[in-house]
This record gives sequence, C-alpha cells and structure tokens, in this order.
Amino acid sequence: MCFGDSQTWGYIPGTGERMPYEKRWPGVLQQNVGNDIRIIEEALSGRTTIWDDAFLPDRNGRTVLPVLLESHSPMDLFILMLGGNDLQTYRGLKATEAARGCRSLIQIVQKSRCGPKKGIPQILLIAPPIKGQVCGFQKMLTYGAAEEESPKIPGLYEQIAKFCGCRFFDSNKVVKASEIDGVHIDENEHHKLGLALKDFVIDILNSAS
Repeated sequence: MCFGDSQTWGYIPGTGERMPYEKRWPGVLQQNVGNDIRIIEEALSGRTTIWDDAFLPDRNGRTVLPVLLESHSPMDLFILMLGGNDLQTYRGLKATEAARGCRSLIQIVQKSRCGPKKGIPQILLIAPPIKGQVCGFQKMLTYGAAEEESPKIPGLYEQIAKFCGCRFFDSNKVVKASEIDGVHIDENEHHKLGLALKDFVIDILNSAS
C-alpha cells in the first residue's frame, strides 16, 4: 500500500487536476512489477503525518491509518511518503517534527499486525521531493518556509528508518519539484520515480519471502 499526499495522488502542477492513474508513480510501479504484485494507492492531497488541518478536514494521516491498514490487510509492504504538508508555514513545524510524525505512523503499522499471517509487513519510508522555489498559488498556501526546512528531510528520514528497522529511499535521487509551483512533481518525474522504485520494491518483497 502506498500511503501519501498530493505527490502520490498525482496533483498536476499549475492546474491542481489529477493525472491519470497510469501516469502517477504508483500506476507506473504497478505496470512494471508484474501481475503477481498488486499496488494499492491510498493518497489524499493535503494529507499530513499526524497533524489536523485548520482549513481542510480529515487530512490527519494518523487518524485514518488504522482503518486503512485493516481494510487492505494482509499487505506485504507498506510504502510511506508524507511530510511535505507538515511544513506549511502556519503550523510552525520543522523537518524534525515531520520525521517524528513518520515514526509515529511506522509504529502504528508495526503494531497493527496487518502483514501476512497477522505479522508485520515490510515498510519502506520515502523522503518526499524537496521543495524548490515555491511560487504562485502554492506560495499563497504558505509553503514558503518549506524551502528552508524540506532539504533537511532526507537525512532525518534516513535516521528514522534506521531507528524503526525499515527500508529507506530518497526520491530526490531521481526526481525534483516542478518549476511551475516548486512543490509538486510533474508527469515525467512520476514516471521516473515509479521506474526507480521497481527493483527496490521487488528486492524488498523477495527478501521477505
């Protein structure tokens, strides 16, 4: 299961519309891992790790996660890519809080027994794309401060992954935010991310079998 925000949902920079499933990175991943693996896409624009949103309801990832884990169980692999929305300026949060939010979600997964035979599924934590020069509508949405904090996320997420005993992937090794809004990845970047995760995901699943 891919648990994420607009970067997983497929938000198109500049328009806010949603790109087709086969163009979003989970869809690209599905097309390349084969029919023996089913990718479940569970994404919502504006989703945070553990924080309520004063402007958009039901975006707290921690609130909905337990039900989703039970709904989609058993699952072999839980993929988590969240934290960008935690850094909206009005929250006053730092990258360390986003990382700790991810740790809270990982611990929920580990305690849920939603894996095969009521065990613990494999977990992959992905560092989301670093914010670029935030502009236009996204800057009005107070992502401006994220330009300073988001570069700290990959290193912090890697530490969290080691602490929690799960796998880590830095999306910034293969993708970058669109110049249109400085926040979201475009269709080409979704394609690159999906392809880059293919061998990584297959290796995780094979190591667990």
